[in-house]
Amino acid sequence: MVDMKKARKAPESAEIISVSDSGAAAYYFALCILIIARLWIVPLRNGFWLDETGTVWAIRGQLRDVMTRCDIWPSQSPAYSFLAWFFFRLPGPHEVMLRLPSLIAMCGAAYFLYRLALRLLGPRAAWPTVIIFASIEPVAFAAADARPYAIAMLAVVAAIFFLVRWFDMGRPLDGLGYCLLASLSVYMHFVFAAAFLIHLTYGIFRLRTERRITPGQLCVAASTIVLLLLPATFHLIAVLKTGHSFSFAGAASANDLFTMLAPPVFVAGILWLFFLSRLTKQPLEFRLPDLSISAGVLIVSWVLLPVVLLAGFSTMTSLKLFLPRYTLPSEAGLALLGGWLIGGITPVWTRRIAVTVLVLSVLATAPSAKYSHGGDWRAAMAATNNLVAGNSQMPILIRSGFVESDPFNWLDDQTRSAYLFAPLLVYSPTGGKLVRLPFQLNLTSIAYLNTLALDRIDRFVFVNMGDSSYENWLLGRLSSAGFDRKRIGSFGGSLTVEEYYRTNQTSSNVR
Repeated sequence: MVDMKKARKAPESAEIISVSDSGAAAYYFALCILIIARLWIVPLRNGFWLDETGTVWAIRGQLRDVMTRCDIWPSQSPAYSFLAWFFFRLPGPHEVMLRLPSLIAMCGAAYFLYRLALRLLGPRAAWPTVIIFASIEPVAFAAADARPYAIAMLAVVAAIFFLVRWFDMGRPLDGLGYCLLASLSVYMHFVFAAAFLIHLTYGIFRLRTERRITPGQLCVAASTIVLLLLPATFHLIAVLKTGHSFSFAGAASANDLFTMLAPPVFVAGILWLFFLSRLTKQPLEFRLPDLSISAGVLIVSWVLLPVVLLAGFSTMTSLKLFLPRYTLPSEAGLALLGGWLIGGITPVWTRRIAVTVLVLSVLATAPSAKYSHGGDWRAAMAATNNLVAGNSQMPILIRSGFVESDPFNWLDDQTRSAYLFAPLLVYSPTGGKLVRLPFQLNLTSIAYLNTLALDRIDRFVFVNMGDSSYENWLLGRLSSAGFDRKRIGSFGGSLTVEEYYRTNQTSSNVR
């Protein structure tokens, strides 16, 4: 551990890009670009997944309509939707343009994380930290997502950077930057308010161990954040009224926690490194970079507190929030921890091999570039159009992927139907007769299905996103009428297109 007084006196020039390993900066930069190109940039061209089509619904029409639509459907962040409205109108593919703010924001998050790692851990750990960060699956997903998570991630990382520098140097502008960015993260998505636990833990520790920042200054900062967040309370109340929409994920298990804190691809990379070490008979040596106690408190709280909070909510309440995109506030802390450990590998060439093995492991296990982004509705609708082939009477059953489709009372409500089936606003079928189904298969939806008399036709298409409950019911209900089904394709996530057809052609209603 380094002396805390010495750590506080670290000159501002310590943040300037510098690496003690000769030639390492260019090598690590190339690896980082390789990861970003494959995991962040390639998915930009894919069709929208479900939640992204919700963004499109929120920003359609005039700018003045955005706030109204976010009030109707509180799952949409107003602050992000206003930004997306402008990018949606830039020339170029809508998918790329809408995801561009996320890509830029995540690059900004990586930049601030580099500066933070350089400040807290030193040059040996800075580039490994950024490479680990770029490789983490939820980070890569958010970087190419037309949703607010990447911008919120930038705000979280930059806010903690300014918070650390404020405590180190006592400059009011750093304190103001912290307040603004911490507030921005909440405006992007309320789940990122979990980062305030990190701020609180770190702030209390440094307040108790030194007097560079006074309790009065901390109270002023807290009051400033409260004032900045007051306008968001109205939207928060609307979100809380739709709490059932956050109950579609399962409770967090011990395996979920372990997988999040120790991603399998990183564990595999470590095992490969030890294997290569034994194979070449070159022992691994560790000399961990100096770490101040306050930096250790920050990293540990950053890794654990947000994810433990989410796991607790998911276990003890009806709010099931333990999803990869909601654990993002912890990922930068995990990258710092990993960067610190890799930074301890000596000599220099062994450290480069370790980072290279990690990158190769990530690239080898990366999801398919074709449907890597949670469900490609453009591809699913293209497959549906091939089946329908312009037949205006063929039924196309489409299940809403949004849990807000329950209760099933919206068939005559054009506004609710529009956002519950937002993919159809972006990628509408060219033929067929649309039949909208709610997310849950229950007695109400079964009664509606029975009114369709599907056993009297010869063919229909089912576009499904969710579990297999509808598929099982349809096959069980129609098998006695001579029906079978064929999976046309899986298009990422749980999005599938199936054709149901009569094996003994006895009807000619739809062909």
